[in-house]
Amino acid sequence: LFVGHYTYLPDLVKDGTLRKVELELMLHDLIKGVMLANDNNAKVDVWNVVNEAIGWDGDVWEDSRWLQLGYEADASGLSGTEQVFDSIPVYVRKAFEYARMYTDKELELRDYLNDGLESRWDNSELRTRSLYQLHRHLVNSNVPINAVGFQGHINIDVSATFSKLTQAVQRFKALGLKVYVTELDAEQNDQSTAWNDVISQAQADYYYNYVSAALEGGVDGIFTWGIRDDQDPWWRFGENPLLFDADGKPKDSYYAVRQALEDADN
Repeated sequence: LFVGHYTYLPDLVKDGTLRKVELELMLHDLIKGVMLANDNNAKVDVWNVVNEAIGWDGDVWEDSRWLQLGYEADASGLSGTEQVFDSIPVYVRKAFEYARMYTDKELELRDYLNDGLESRWDNSELRTRSLYQLHRHLVNSNVPINAVGFQGHINIDVSATFSKLTQAVQRFKALGLKVYVTELDAEQNDQSTAWNDVISQAQADYYYNYVSAALEGGVDGIFTWGIRDDQDPWWRFGENPLLFDADGKPKDSYYAVRQALEDADN
């Protein structure tokens, strides 16, 4: 990960007084420094260049000091409701151009996406349109981007329309990009009921349907956001989101994902 919102920036960048030319040089030096250190440019197969550039509501850009570099006209060719933004932050393009200077490996842009999958998010399809527009703009502008990463943070307590994930994967692949599910986990958000066999099977079904839908769309890779439950105290701790329990033992969800892979292969 190179650039994104304020979370990733040191105080020097967030609070300092920097001219545009200084900020652009800092962006270049950040990417160069990370890629050349320890010969990382040859060791990493896929670089997450930009993460979460789109704000939560889907119709604004995530607040970031990098926005100071300005905007460029949208080149997506979209119109009507498909065109969410009139202009695109320049830092996104520059980050990819700088990254390509130091590696020939895949360059990826990543953001949260469930494309209307879950009923709890009213704005999810708007976010998907925003993300699609951003990628069309980059592709049409000949920016050296190779892949999109869908952050797959899902919730087993709400209903989902998994066919929409299939459609989203297919739509982005039609741009000539690889599509990865980059942060898959399925939380038990409602913890009023202790974890039991019924909840475990519900999670397994969710995982099976999600992975199957992604594979049907032609997804190029699926990566979970961790290995076992309660490993990360800062993310979904106590919500049993992963394929292995806190002791490292495989859950029903592990076998469901394995079955989804086997069924897709057959």
